[in-house]
Amino acid sequence: MFWRKLNLQAVFILPFVLEITVTVGVVGYLSYRNGEKAVETLANALINEVGDRIEEHINYFLEIPVNITQNGQDLIETQVFNLQDMDAWLPYLIIRYQHYRNSYIDAIMITNANNEFRAAGQAKNKAGNTLTGIAVAGEKTEFQWKTYADFQTYQNSQPLGLSLDSFYATQRPWYQEAVDAKRATWISIFSRLSNEKILALNFSQPLFLPKEDDPQGVMSIQINLIKINQFLQSLKIGENGQAFVIEKTGYLVATSTQESLISQNIDDQVERLKATQSQDKLTQKVTQYLTKKMDYFTNKDNNKLVQKTFLNKPYFFKIIDLKNEYGLDWLIVVVVPEEDFMQVIHKNTRNTMILSIFALSFAVLIGILTARWVTVPISKFNQAAKKISQGHWEQKVDIQREDELGQLATSFNRMAEQLQRLFQDLSESQYTLNQYLESLPVGVVVHNPNGSIAYLNPKAKKLLNHHVIRGVDNEHLAAIYQIYKSGTEMLYPIEELPSFQALQGRKFSADDLEFRYGDHNTLFEVTGTPIRDSQGNIIRAIIVFQDITNRKQAEQVLKNYNKQLEQQVKARTAALEQANQTLQELATIDALTQVKNRRYFQEMLIQEWQRCLREQTPLSLILCDVDYFKLYNDTYGHLAGDACLKAVATALRQTVQRPGDLVARYGGEEFVILLPNTPPEGISLLAEVIRQQLHQEAIPHRESKISAWVTLSLGGASVIPTSTLSSYGLVNAADQALYMAKEQGRDRFIFSPWPHQ
Repeated sequence: MFWRKLNLQAVFILPFVLEITVTVGVVGYLSYRNGEKAVETLANALINEVGDRIEEHINYFLEIPVNITQNGQDLIETQVFNLQDMDAWLPYLIIRYQHYRNSYIDAIMITNANNEFRAAGQAKNKAGNTLTGIAVAGEKTEFQWKTYADFQTYQNSQPLGLSLDSFYATQRPWYQEAVDAKRATWISIFSRLSNEKILALNFSQPLFLPKEDDPQGVMSIQINLIKINQFLQSLKIGENGQAFVIEKTGYLVATSTQESLISQNIDDQVERLKATQSQDKLTQKVTQYLTKKMDYFTNKDNNKLVQKTFLNKPYFFKIIDLKNEYGLDWLIVVVVPEEDFMQVIHKNTRNTMILSIFALSFAVLIGILTARWVTVPISKFNQAAKKISQGHWEQKVDIQREDELGQLATSFNRMAEQLQRLFQDLSESQYTLNQYLESLPVGVVVHNPNGSIAYLNPKAKKLLNHHVIRGVDNEHLAAIYQIYKSGTEMLYPIEELPSFQALQGRKFSADDLEFRYGDHNTLFEVTGTPIRDSQGNIIRAIIVFQDITNRKQAEQVLKNYNKQLEQQVKARTAALEQANQTLQELATIDALTQVKNRRYFQEMLIQEWQRCLREQTPLSLILCDVDYFKLYNDTYGHLAGDACLKAVATALRQTVQRPGDLVARYGGEEFVILLPNTPPEGISLLAEVIRQQLHQEAIPHRESKISAWVTLSLGGASVIPTSTLSSYGLVNAADQALYMAKEQGRDRFIFSPWPHQ
């Protein structure tokens, strides 16, 4: 019973600590025999760590200029800014500089091809004073480079003391190299005009205007190389190691030593310092060695640990390439003396050997006992797990112990039961999902990542006339299935197919796909949606489509009616004066819904009745009533009810668009539509379009007894007026039809013939 209650952690810790001790002893003995190899491994780890930190740090800050300049190009493309009004850029440049001023950024500059230069940042004058603000050069300053404390002082013409004569930005390296490259690029390091003792590293982005192939300006970000120097100097590289960054040309970019990156020649002119001319002897010797071994500058021997003697001492060093897609091509050199590692290696070897002598006698016996204690129950777990993986869910592990393995056995058995239940639930869920998909009234297709079809529901097969080929990818989908651009003889472009767009990660809809099968042409409205896994990767695309041929035909009929009556309406209304029309509108519009009121409808009904009586043309009328509107008000409140009436009125107004037609609020939740020159078949089509339009608005109505959305009941009547009939009889006929629509279940249109035969 003692062994059953013994803590499993204690059982593992004691033997494995001893075994590890023995292992350390053996390693110590081997390290004593192979000291140089151990030192090399340790040196490689240290140098890799330092090199990775330098590379990550520099890359992080070099990404910032790329993001800033790309944002500048985006602002031009979206027409937020342009390259004519350069002053408009200054507030933006100031904000961006203030945000990134602690990220190695010295200045954010922009200029156009006319030398209109604007910048925000900081600069040191020759006296060593740092000035922060904005810089401007161009026609306003007679092409002098002038500095200002802020945008207000610039507008008030109050410059700071720092200025340069004859400053033409298009002659600066950061402009010329970017324009020549016609792409974003890192510029060769150069001296600043304001202080030639300060080196500048610029990232420049040529700026393109829409539909222009040549750059019309440049945005450039200036980096402070001193900050990279300070970062290298803050690193602890062993006890006496150092690091420096150089260009392939041999010039120093940054160093962990304290020396300057510039020098003066015999003519007292400032020049960049070559690493081979460094005042630091180790930097000088290492660079001279690299220069002789040109493979280091061609990347053939880089990222390899090299052992070499410099200044009568053995050193380890490694060259790390630092380059990117924008033309940056530097080398990071990390150098560590061998003596930084050897003292620790010798001390650890002695201690490890002493411990290993005492550990060896205990390791074998305790290891055997521990292994048996652990492996027997683990073997049972292994056998049970294999059987579960084969589908035998009834497996149980019988371990009568009270330690962690006993608890694990209990948890394992519970897990096996849960897996069995989950597998059953998953099978049922998959079956239910298939039932849902197969009962949908629209076509559903699931595409694999290569575009081939993985699933079609029955409605999809029916819509496609059972013309299904599962192995077709996106590239051949339009050709195989004969999918054309609606109304053309052009196959639907691959990149515009909803399935293609969905597999690219975009939700996409289109209503101009025409499927041709034999002599039968069908118009489809299609929506594609990407399906992603838990990591966000696209694993499928689901396509939902429906036949919209009848809807398109109805839209075409309405379009024809609109064209037919448009000229008539224009002819009748052309003589009205604008002032009278405005007054008339104010007197005839319903204040809530902004459609015509009942008074105006009654006037127009009499007027249109007399006109149609003279011309013997049909006059039609539709009465609409919002279904269960009182329940809507009771549920959502009167403010929401008002908003609902506005939405219904807007839907009616957007649908009924012929100049001679009239939409008016008849009272409460009732609306009336007067349709001159419209036969019975015309109002039936229009009523159906109105009803579908309101469905698409999808205004929630949870208390409705017929739908989850707000619906309309519609009643209509049509007549060719005669002298024996009355216009109010037409209204009564439409009202009777509306009553019949409500009696028959609402959300429908009923046409009432009048006069009754």
